[in-house]
Amino acid sequence: MDREKIGQWAHEQFSAADLGHEARRKRAVQIVAQMMTDPSASIPEFTVTKAAAKATYRMLANEDVTHEGLLSGHIAHTMRRCSGLERVLVIQDTMTASFGGRAARSGLGPVNDADGIWGCLVHTALAVELTPTHHRVLGVLHQHVWTRPMEKKPRDETAAQRRKRTRESERWPDVQRDIATGFGSLGIDAPHIVLAADREGDIFELFEELDRIEHSFVIRAQHNRLVVSNDKDDEREYSLARVRSAPVIATKTVSVPARGPGRPARTASLVLRATTIEVKPPKNRERKGAPVWMNIVLAEEVNPPSDKAAVRWYLLTREPIETAEQVLDVTRIYETRWLIEEFHMGLKTGCSFEERQMETAQALLNFLAFASIVACKLLQLRDAARAPEPASASSILTASQLLLLRDVYPRLPQDCTSTQALRAIATLGGFYDSSKKVRPGWRTLTAGYVRLLEREEGYCAALRLLPPTFTHKTGE
Repeated sequence: MDREKIGQWAHEQFSAADLGHEARRKRAVQIVAQMMTDPSASIPEFTVTKAAAKATYRMLANEDVTHEGLLSGHIAHTMRRCSGLERVLVIQDTMTASFGGRAARSGLGPVNDADGIWGCLVHTALAVELTPTHHRVLGVLHQHVWTRPMEKKPRDETAAQRRKRTRESERWPDVQRDIATGFGSLGIDAPHIVLAADREGDIFELFEELDRIEHSFVIRAQHNRLVVSNDKDDEREYSLARVRSAPVIATKTVSVPARGPGRPARTASLVLRATTIEVKPPKNRERKGAPVWMNIVLAEEVNPPSDKAAVRWYLLTREPIETAEQVLDVTRIYETRWLIEEFHMGLKTGCSFEERQMETAQALLNFLAFASIVACKLLQLRDAARAPEPASASSILTASQLLLLRDVYPRLPQDCTSTQALRAIATLGGFYDSSKKVRPGWRTLTAGYVRLLEREEGYCAALRLLPPTFTHKTGE
């Protein structure tokens, strides 16, 4: 992606942003375009000039510029990208952002019990298209940020007292409801939406809200919930036991990543069972309310190593489970949830969010909005390198960039694909795999992309110094 394409992309992210002034919108476009050239760099480094750095700091600290306003254009753009698709996954998860090393910064709060660690919590809903052959990150659909109060909750708090105050778990149904409202306010026909979440999303009130707005879900179960029993003797029956007794429908293998010393990567063989249940309201609500129906899938490892914990996923879902293909699709949706972890890594490592030295939550959260947009683009760049049917490299790189890549890697074909070119870019950023089985990640792709842009700038500067009669090869 050359600088002209970066500019076009940046304009798309803010064309519908609610910033209150056209000059602010133009500045936002300039900031995110400059940041995209070197996401982890400091503001003075990626803005290059002193005037641009000063203008960036001034905008981040402007009380009339908000995190929600900066993200509004990107969210509207993401919703339009969802339009016309058959199915979109909405992956929700929470990230803790910590800023230590100095006194409490204005507007931040404690994130753990350690002294001198201040920060905020960031809950993001990421839109992803999932087809039988690939996935594609579409962008952020919602992002909720909050800080915790200095006062800790009393340990003897009762369930009734807890229901009377605002709870962090309320963000899950609130976010999903806001997404549904957002599609309606833009006049966009929403696709079939499937919420994907880990165990933190196993909340009965969330199931009720998803039922109300007609969104599907795949959520890993945390609780063994009481279900409506089919037993005429009215014996109490629970969700996890019900699915454990269901017949095997399908099998699959999954790659288990390394978990530190003594826990190397391995392949696990799973058997899949599935059944339908009706979940009763929880005990802390005194079972008040109607049951909610859902399917439950159990993916369980067979013959795990004796020194390793078996892979075991209990997945609650509204997706169909009548066939082996449908049950396998449910597990694939859950596996795709890992993309939100990579998005968080993009914020923390790719954009160095926790290393930023702004003194107020206002400035940090405004920077978070820019970083979230860039992190999505980094994931999209990684997706392009892994596409099953890659396009021509000339569709994503300039002639100069291809020329410079071939100068470093002479074996790169003249008619190379985007996958081949992006693998070369990742190698420029430190990626190495002689077996060609491992696919490059977004960090090496970004590092290589930054180096390629630097080479292109030097190349173009040298051309400007040459006499007008000089001709050069473009590599096309």
